[in-house]
Amino acid sequence: MQNNTVLCIYEDLSQNLWLGLDNGIDYVELGAPFSIIGSKQGVEGTGYASIVHDDKLFPFDPPPRGSFIRNGPVA
Repeated sequence: MQNNTVLCIYEDLSQNLWLGLDNGIDYVELGAPFSIIGSKQGVEGTGYASIVHDDKLFPFDPPPRGSFIRNGPVA
């Protein structure tokens, strides 16, 4: 999401969400696979961006935290 200020929510006929934000519109495909990644999975920080390469997760936090590597399947 562009930011966390959601002003309105619309669910379309395909059960996807359209979020009206204070600076634009975001689309959430609810049927898409996703994972919850956080401190319980061994990843601390805010998680501004990430990439999966060779079945490893590389989340990125801006400095001073930096990057982390999570080995194993990412689903």
